[in-house]
Amino acid sequence: MGYSIRPATMDDAAEISCVVRSALHESNARDYGPETIARVARGFTPDGIAATILT
Repeated sequence: MGYSIRPATMDDAAEISCVVRSALHESNARDYGPETIARVARGFTPDGIAATILT
């Protein structure tokens, strides 16, 4: 199976956000409390990801 790696675009922001936030809630919830997960997740909104892509 082949793959390619490319820079993220603004069109990717929502999907990247979904992947990161899912990982936070599914994987990291075992190690961190709900308040911490919620605080970190706020930094990975689609708008937050889009701002990072622009830099």
